Amino acid sequence: MQEEKKIHQAIGRLKERYPRVARYYRMDFDAEHKTLTWQEDSEKKSIAEKLDGGYVLKTDRQDLTAEEIWRTYIC
Repeated sequence: MQEEKKIHQAIGRLKERYPRVARYYRMDFDAEHKTLTWQEDSEKKSIAEKLDGGYVLKTDRQDLTAEEIWRTYIC
């Protein structure tokens, strides 16, 4: 039982550490057979890929660098 709890904690830590990747996968541990399975959620990943894009920021401020413009935008 303790081993199973540690494995579930490790899975949780992986999901916390890599949330951008983890959201597209389902991971399950079967304690009885001592197997870890994972499955890609291809539908969810496909939708995210369609929405993936970039930013174009336009300003008339000539005194700012590209990094300063980005920082101003995100703050």
